[in-house]
Amino acid sequence: MADTTITNEIKRHTVIVSIKAKQGNLEITGFLQVDTFFFCEIRKDLLNEKWGLIDRHEQEKRALSTLC
Repeated sequence: MADTTITNEIKRHTVIVSIKAKQGNLEITGFLQVDTFFFCEIRKDLLNEKWGLIDRHEQEKRALSTLC
């Protein structure tokens, strides 16, 4: 039997597709029933990828990985 649980990875992919299709924020969060925080984090990640930016948390992780 196939696993039918919806993981965060599947939700993330669905939100990304909706953003790329130029759907409105409230439409996406209402239809997919995801938190606004979850949605905003994904949108922020997409913008950072587009402009080649790395957020502070990612910079700290990279700095720690180079030290170890």
